[in-house]
Amino acid sequence: MSPFSSDIVAVSLVLAATSSATARIRPSFLLDHVLWEATHIVLATEGEVVDGRLEVIESWRGDLVEGADLVLPDLAAFSGRDSRRMDRWPASGAPPRFVTGSRMLLFLKKAALRPQATKPEVSRWLPASYAGGFKTSVAWIEHGECYGLGQVENPGPSMITNVGTEVEFRARVGAFDAIRSFLDGALAEQNPSGVAQAIRTFHKMGFFRATEKAIEALGGMREHGLPMLRDLASEGAVRRWHWKIVHMMPRAGGPAVAADLTDIVREELGYWSWKAPGLKRGWWNNSNERGELREKHMRLHQALRELKKLRYPACRDVVTQIQYLWRSNSALRLGKNCEVLQACDGIIRQLDEG
Repeated sequence: MSPFSSDIVAVSLVLAATSSATARIRPSFLLDHVLWEATHIVLATEGEVVDGRLEVIESWRGDLVEGADLVLPDLAAFSGRDSRRMDRWPASGAPPRFVTGSRMLLFLKKAALRPQATKPEVSRWLPASYAGGFKTSVAWIEHGECYGLGQVENPGPSMITNVGTEVEFRARVGAFDAIRSFLDGALAEQNPSGVAQAIRTFHKMGFFRATEKAIEALGGMREHGLPMLRDLASEGAVRRWHWKIVHMMPRAGGPAVAADLTDIVREELGYWSWKAPGLKRGWWNNSNERGELREKHMRLHQALRELKKLRYPACRDVVTQIQYLWRSNSALRLGKNCEVLQACDGIIRQLDEG
């Protein structure tokens, strides 16, 4: 696992120690996610005793200063040496290694203090990670290498494994914060072109959660952001995100985007009419072009889903053609419950009902 491997799919995870034969996605440290969520990023030390009491060594983001105390009781779960064993490193046959609490990179969210809080030094901090809490909001640094808790294989347990180097992390945090600052400025100025630049840059640098959030922000600009969404919906450089951009178009433009969505379905009809004759069953996982095919499929499916909400009579003809194409080519249908056919059937049914 590397700091650059985070993907767009956010799943709800449960941290538990169960048999590796149990196929379940488990919590992992994901730099992509915690970079977006964290209000504070600090390098800290627990010293000689691993007990969840830390001292800040250096601040990378936020207003915590060197020497500040942090109390994160959840990290006391790593007090036992075995809980800090580094798996998958070093090579088989070498003695096991363990992370220490000497240098830890923490990704934190500042929480509002409750008036009745009896331990304000504890209650003011939340983990930046969406699953796993503080256990997946920390990277241990040993000899310039960073280690985080993650699931290397599924099925399989969560383990502490290498997630990059300290130099890489410093570079990624700096780059992320520069782009985030640019995005915030573009939003403050209501500049959709600037937001689009941030989207492209986040995507190019592999900050996928930030890319998704920036697309949502562009949709939140309503009609002001719609022209830029239209452009991005056909831009090849961000094809991976076309489904999300299409999803945001009705939020920005309301019923007026029904014609745009119909045009997108028409474009996809041309693409899939060209591709369908050469497709084989299992293309979703086995085709050399599966990346492009998946992205185009998601774009089509999302456009159909949005059209279903808008009840647009002028889309009937092209939706009927998609419906016929999918029914006439079994390779296009993914499993018994074909999402594209279900969306087409739903649109036609709604239009028939008036």
